Amino acid sequence: MQKLPSAVLDWRPFSRCSKQLSSALHHSVDSLMKSSTSLINNNWEMDLSLDDIGKAILGGSRSDIAKFAQSQNAMDKATFALHEISCTYYSYRVTDQPELSTEFSKHLQRLPTQYNEVTKSMYRRTIDTYGTHYIRQVHLGGRVRRVTAFRTCLATLKGFSETEIKNCLNIELKMTLGFLPANASLSNKCSQILKDNMSIGFYRGFMTHKIEVLGGEKYFPDLVLNQSPAEAYSNWMISLHDNPDVISYAIFPLHHLVDDPDVSANLKSAITEYIEENMLSVNDKENQGCSQTPNLDHNCCPMRAGRGKLAVLVQRAAGLKADLFTRTDGYVKVWYNLMYEETEVVMDNNDPEWNISYDFGSMEFGHELIFEVWDSDVIYNDMVGRCVVSPERGTHSHSCKLKKGILYFTYSASCDAHLTGPRCSRYSPQT
Repeated sequence: MQKLPSAVLDWRPFSRCSKQLSSALHHSVDSLMKSSTSLINNNWEMDLSLDDIGKAILGGSRSDIAKFAQSQNAMDKATFALHEISCTYYSYRVTDQPELSTEFSKHLQRLPTQYNEVTKSMYRRTIDTYGTHYIRQVHLGGRVRRVTAFRTCLATLKGFSETEIKNCLNIELKMTLGFLPANASLSNKCSQILKDNMSIGFYRGFMTHKIEVLGGEKYFPDLVLNQSPAEAYSNWMISLHDNPDVISYAIFPLHHLVDDPDVSANLKSAITEYIEENMLSVNDKENQGCSQTPNLDHNCCPMRAGRGKLAVLVQRAAGLKADLFTRTDGYVKVWYNLMYEETEVVMDNNDPEWNISYDFGSMEFGHELIFEVWDSDVIYNDMVGRCVVSPERGTHSHSCKLKKGILYFTYSASCDAHLTGPRCSRYSPQT
């Protein structure tokens, strides 16, 4: 959007500024973008044919914060902590029928009265030059907004909750800006979260941030722990009186400024198409919970490493010869940790086939998977042999030599979400 030359009414100087730091957590790019459009204090979709667009985010899709959030979420599942300070010093409104600039008026006069594939490019150039909306009511001042992206599941595995991270960032920012006494200090937990993870980048650590500054001096220092931008922040606050920017506004579609009814209708259609092409679709999957899945929290993050799922296939045995005078009545016992399964007995067969699968479900790596082959007898049962393996990720087929014979079995082990490695002990970025 561009600020067009126009008549200004109700210019009011006042001050709404305090050292209050607002903060919020956003679990998706969608939620963060919706908060980014909160500066618009009216229904900016009004008078546009956008009723059937479904769930979508219409504002802020081209902003630096939107690009930052999308890039971080593309690397890994991310949660966003938003911290904001704002000050309002002036307000004004534009007349209902503002006087248009000469250049803008000439641009409108050159637009054709028909809207089709041939003339569409001319209307699109108008939007590219002047935007889709114009500002009517304005609050001027300054705002600092910091968005911190942290890797949701890696933070969970490190033992840091989302609320802890947000609160630590809140304290750190207040200390950095001089909002707290000089002798204030971070807790050991906050020091661990911030000092060990903020400065080493998103991929290697689990946290990075983006700062957006409106109003005041053009330069604002990066707000990172162990730097001292308090003086620069104070100077920035002072500079807002002479260099304010728009921090809150009401907007209306650009076609409201056009007198010609045909051109106005055409521009309305072009604006509607432009918004539909550039809106961000809501990802409903981001809002699905995982509370019923073992080892996954409400964000679908593993609460512990070294966890996954285990399935076993007991296939067959060969050459058992457990009895001297009769054939073997064989069955297999299977253990993993405290979980136990047992096959049926295959009567009178030294080469029995079971081909039975057991789903052990959620399990913790590091225990032994034990197979015992037994011969069922009238008085007591005899163990023919024992096989022990330590499960690793993947599908593995084994032939295990017994005291008399061979047992054939297969097991499949998979990692819980965001885990990898032979025993699922390492974090794996996923989106």
